Amino acid sequence: PSVHGISSIDKEIWTGSGYETEVLPEEAPTLAKSLQGNGYETAAFVANRWISPRHGFSRGFDVFEHHEETDDLLAAATAWIGGRSEKPFFLYLHLMDAHGPYEVPHGVFESMLDSSDLREGDRLRERDYERIPPYLKRIPWPRDAQRLSLRAWRAKYAAAVKVFDRRIRSFLNML
Repeated sequence: PSVHGISSIDKEIWTGSGYETEVLPEEAPTLAKSLQGNGYETAAFVANRWISPRHGFSRGFDVFEHHEETDDLLAAATAWIGGRSEKPFFLYLHLMDAHGPYEVPHGVFESMLDSSDLREGDRLRERDYERIPPYLKRIPWPRDAQRLSLRAWRAKYAAAVKVFDRRIRSFLNML
Protein backbone atom coordinates (compact mmCIF):
# COMPACT_ATOMS: atom_id res chain seq x y z
CA PRO A 1 0.00 0.00 0.00
CA SER A 2 2.81 2.45 0.69
CA VAL A 3 3.98 2.02 -2.93
CA HIS A 4 0.82 1.48 -4.99
CA GLY A 5 -1.44 3.65 -2.83
CA ILE A 6 -4.38 1.32 -2.37
CA SER A 7 -5.45 1.23 1.23
CA SER A 8 -9.23 0.92 1.14
CA ILE A 9 -10.92 -1.09 -1.59
CA ASP A 10 -13.88 -1.92 0.61
CA LYS A 11 -15.40 1.56 0.57
CA GLU A 12 -15.96 4.33 -1.89
CA ILE A 13 -13.99 7.54 -1.65
CA TRP A 14 -14.87 11.00 -2.90
CA THR A 15 -12.63 12.04 -5.80
CA GLY A 16 -14.07 15.49 -6.37
CA SER A 17 -16.05 14.37 -9.38
CA GLY A 18 -17.87 11.47 -7.76
CA TYR A 19 -17.46 8.44 -5.55
CA GLU A 20 -15.06 5.72 -6.69
CA THR A 21 -13.31 2.72 -5.24
CA GLU A 22 -9.53 2.63 -5.26
CA VAL A 23 -7.97 0.82 -8.22
CA LEU A 24 -4.49 -0.60 -8.66
CA PRO A 25 -2.63 1.98 -10.77
CA GLU A 26 -1.96 0.93 -14.37
CA GLU A 27 1.77 1.42 -13.89
CA ALA A 28 1.92 -0.87 -10.84
CA PRO A 29 3.80 -4.03 -11.77
CA THR A 30 2.12 -7.35 -11.03
CA LEU A 31 3.57 -10.84 -10.90
CA ALA A 32 0.92 -12.08 -13.33
CA LYS A 33 1.73 -9.37 -15.88
CA SER A 34 5.45 -10.06 -15.62
CA LEU A 35 4.99 -13.81 -16.06
CA GLN A 36 2.49 -13.31 -18.88
CA GLY A 37 5.06 -11.12 -20.63
CA ASN A 38 7.58 -13.94 -20.32
CA GLY A 39 5.44 -16.57 -22.03
CA TYR A 40 3.42 -17.97 -19.15
CA GLU A 41 -0.24 -18.79 -19.34
CA THR A 42 -1.90 -17.11 -16.38
CA ALA A 43 -5.17 -17.71 -14.57
CA ALA A 44 -6.77 -16.59 -11.34
CA PHE A 45 -9.68 -18.25 -9.56
CA VAL A 46 -10.79 -16.25 -6.57
CA ALA A 47 -13.43 -16.46 -3.87
CA ASN A 48 -12.68 -13.07 -2.32
CA ARG A 49 -14.99 -10.44 -3.79
CA TRP A 50 -12.45 -7.66 -3.16
CA ILE A 51 -9.86 -9.33 -5.39
CA SER A 52 -11.62 -8.29 -8.57
CA PRO A 53 -11.15 -6.72 -11.99
CA ARG A 54 -13.00 -3.67 -10.64
CA HIS A 55 -9.97 -2.93 -8.47
CA GLY A 56 -7.36 -3.78 -11.13
CA PHE A 57 -6.40 -7.19 -9.81
CA SER A 58 -7.11 -9.03 -13.05
CA ARG A 59 -4.23 -7.29 -14.81
CA GLY A 60 -1.91 -9.87 -16.37
CA PHE A 61 -4.30 -12.80 -16.17
CA ASP A 62 -5.49 -14.57 -19.32
CA VAL A 63 -8.37 -15.99 -17.29
CA PHE A 64 -9.85 -14.37 -14.18
CA GLU A 65 -12.89 -15.95 -12.54
CA HIS A 66 -14.77 -15.41 -9.32
CA HIS A 67 -16.49 -18.35 -7.60
CA GLU A 68 -18.30 -18.23 -4.26
CA GLU A 69 -18.03 -21.97 -3.59
CA THR A 70 -14.68 -23.72 -3.12
CA ASP A 71 -15.78 -26.82 -5.04
CA ASP A 72 -16.77 -24.67 -8.04
CA LEU A 73 -13.52 -22.74 -7.86
CA LEU A 74 -11.39 -25.87 -7.72
CA ALA A 75 -13.39 -27.48 -10.55
CA ALA A 76 -12.84 -24.41 -12.75
CA ALA A 77 -9.12 -24.33 -11.94
CA THR A 78 -8.82 -28.07 -12.64
CA ALA A 79 -10.58 -27.66 -15.99
CA TRP A 80 -8.29 -24.75 -16.90
CA ILE A 81 -5.18 -26.77 -16.07
CA GLY A 82 -6.46 -29.70 -18.14
CA GLY A 83 -7.18 -27.51 -21.16
CA ARG A 84 -4.00 -25.52 -21.42
CA SER A 85 -0.99 -25.90 -23.69
CA GLU A 86 2.46 -27.08 -22.70
CA LYS A 87 3.62 -23.55 -21.88
CA PRO A 88 4.58 -22.86 -18.28
CA PHE A 89 1.74 -21.52 -16.20
CA PHE A 90 0.99 -19.35 -13.21
CA LEU A 91 -2.18 -20.19 -11.32
CA TYR A 92 -3.45 -17.94 -8.55
CA LEU A 93 -6.04 -19.45 -6.20
CA HIS A 94 -7.62 -17.27 -3.55
CA LEU A 95 -9.85 -19.33 -1.28
CA MET A 96 -11.75 -18.17 1.79
CA ASP A 97 -12.39 -21.45 3.62
CA ALA A 98 -10.23 -20.86 6.71
CA HIS A 99 -11.77 -17.44 7.21
CA GLY A 100 -14.35 -16.34 9.74
CA PRO A 101 -17.01 -17.18 10.72
CA TYR A 102 -15.49 -20.70 10.56
CA GLU A 103 -18.65 -22.58 9.67
CA VAL A 104 -17.64 -26.24 9.94
CA PRO A 105 -19.39 -29.42 11.12
CA HIS A 106 -19.90 -29.43 14.88
CA GLY A 107 -18.13 -32.78 15.23
CA VAL A 108 -14.93 -31.38 13.68
CA PHE A 109 -15.07 -28.40 16.05
CA GLU A 110 -15.54 -30.74 19.04
CA SER A 111 -12.59 -32.93 17.97
CA MET A 112 -10.36 -29.87 17.69
CA LEU A 113 -11.60 -28.52 21.01
CA ASP A 114 -10.51 -31.78 22.65
CA SER A 115 -7.12 -31.77 20.87
CA SER A 116 -4.05 -31.67 23.07
CA ASP A 117 -2.35 -29.57 20.36
CA LEU A 118 -4.35 -26.45 21.24
CA ARG A 119 -2.98 -24.04 23.79
CA GLU A 120 -5.25 -23.39 26.70
CA GLY A 121 -5.05 -19.62 26.78
CA ASP A 122 -6.82 -17.10 28.88
CA ARG A 123 -10.46 -16.22 28.79
CA LEU A 124 -11.71 -13.23 26.90
CA ARG A 125 -13.09 -10.39 28.91
CA GLU A 126 -16.67 -9.51 28.11
CA ARG A 127 -15.58 -6.18 26.63
CA ASP A 128 -13.10 -7.98 24.34
CA TYR A 129 -15.81 -10.37 23.22
CA GLU A 130 -18.05 -7.41 22.38
CA ARG A 131 -15.34 -6.09 20.02
CA ILE A 132 -15.36 -9.28 17.92
CA PRO A 133 -17.04 -8.47 14.59
CA PRO A 134 -20.65 -9.71 14.41
CA TYR A 135 -19.96 -11.96 11.39
CA LEU A 136 -17.59 -14.05 13.54
CA LYS A 137 -20.29 -14.58 16.17
CA ARG A 138 -23.20 -15.53 13.90
CA ILE A 139 -22.63 -19.29 14.02
CA PRO A 140 -24.64 -21.42 16.49
CA TRP A 141 -21.57 -22.80 18.25
CA PRO A 142 -19.55 -22.61 20.36
CA ARG A 143 -22.08 -22.77 23.13
CA ASP A 144 -22.62 -19.62 25.13
CA ALA A 145 -20.47 -21.00 27.92
CA GLN A 146 -17.55 -21.17 25.47
CA ARG A 147 -17.90 -17.74 23.92
CA LEU A 148 -15.21 -16.31 26.21
CA SER A 149 -12.82 -19.24 25.79
CA LEU A 150 -9.76 -18.52 23.67
CA ARG A 151 -9.35 -22.29 23.31
CA ALA A 152 -12.80 -22.47 21.68
CA TRP A 153 -11.93 -19.65 19.27
CA ARG A 154 -8.67 -21.40 18.37
CA ALA A 155 -10.58 -24.66 17.88
CA LYS A 156 -12.98 -22.90 15.51
CA TYR A 157 -10.08 -21.75 13.34
CA ALA A 158 -8.27 -25.11 13.54
CA ALA A 159 -11.46 -26.93 12.52
CA ALA A 160 -11.81 -24.66 9.49
CA VAL A 161 -8.21 -25.40 8.47
CA LYS A 162 -8.78 -29.14 8.91
CA VAL A 163 -11.92 -29.13 6.75
CA PHE A 164 -10.18 -27.02 4.10
CA ASP A 165 -7.18 -29.35 4.07
CA ARG A 166 -9.49 -32.25 3.25
CA ARG A 167 -11.23 -30.26 0.50
CA ILE A 168 -8.07 -29.17 -1.31
CA ARG A 169 -6.16 -32.46 -0.99
CA SER A 170 -7.31 -33.97 -4.29
CA PHE A 171 -6.57 -30.73 -6.16
CA LEU A 172 -3.02 -30.65 -4.79
CA ASN A 173 -2.54 -34.33 -5.63
CA MET A 174 -3.69 -33.58 -9.19
CA LEU A 175 -1.03 -30.87 -9.46
